[in-house]
Amino acid sequence: MRFPAALNARTDDVRDDGQIGSARSANAVAGRSAPASIGLPGGLRFLWTQLITMRTALVLLFLLALAAVPGSLVPQQNISPVMVSMFVRQHPTLAPIYQRVGLFDVYTSPWLSAIYLLLFISLIGCIVPRTGVYLRALRRRPPRTPRHLRRMPAYASTELPGDAPGSAEILERAARQLRARRYRVARNDDGSVSAERGYLREAGNLVFHISLVLLLVAWPWSG
Repeated sequence: MRFPAALNARTDDVRDDGQIGSARSANAVAGRSAPASIGLPGGLRFLWTQLITMRTALVLLFLLALAAVPGSLVPQQNISPVMVSMFVRQHPTLAPIYQRVGLFDVYTSPWLSAIYLLLFISLIGCIVPRTGVYLRALRRRPPRTPRHLRRMPAYASTELPGDAPGSAEILERAARQLRARRYRVARNDDGSVSAERGYLREAGNLVFHISLVLLLVAWPWSG
């Protein structure tokens, strides 16, 4: 009964001095709702985390492919200066605009170089942490078997007949079947077998992204 009494006393206090109570309540709500400033380091950290996401890398890759399209439609100065001169004579109005934007030197233009560098940094920042996590996961044993299997959604149990083999032989058979299905298997001290897989898929994903980085490195030297 003490808790309702305290509530009643607080309500009565606010009623006796409603204006002060309302002012205090408004200030308290305003203080709680005001967001904390993350400052410059927090803003830079947020931008970095957004840059190294795979979504940002895909967007930058699409922008890079889109920005390279004018290089195949407009004559390039480093490839065919004669064609550029002919284009300038035939299009006296568009030629100054193209020169100002850099369409005659698409592959060395500042905007394409900016997209290229951002994509390169994004891929490196995404690959390096994931590679570290992947290598640490390879060195670890599969997680131990949960103690309460009944709480798992795929839990099932069965009773073995009296002439069934011993627990050690059953665990060995289970380990062999899991290894045949390309699981990483670990025998635990509590008389259980734990297994996991999926590392080959992650390795293929990392190899793909590393190959993309090597392609980006080789691209400027191909011209």
